[in-house]
Amino acid sequence: MSKEVFSCRPDDELASVERLMRERQVHRVPEVDPQGHLAEIIALSDIAREAAKESQPRKPRRVSDAEIPETIARACASRHSIVLTTQAAA
Repeated sequence: MSKEVFSCRPDDELASVERLMRERQVHRVPEVDPQGHLAEIIALSDIAREAAKESQPRKPRRVSDAEIPETIARACASRHSIVLTTQAAA
């Protein structure tokens, strides 16, 4: 469980939610309404399902094929190993 909560709004683009998951290494993002109440939870599986739907012809892509596995890998990576890697590169 994360100590810090990252959320999104109903009008946020799917690509921005996917980017949030990748950058913050979270598997789920709560979507909150304008009053700050929980509307739904967006999970990695939702991103994957949406990408599968978008692969159908005549539908514009919001998340690329390359972004999906990268997001899943980053969200599932050990935070400890990423911190060590980042510090070693500095």
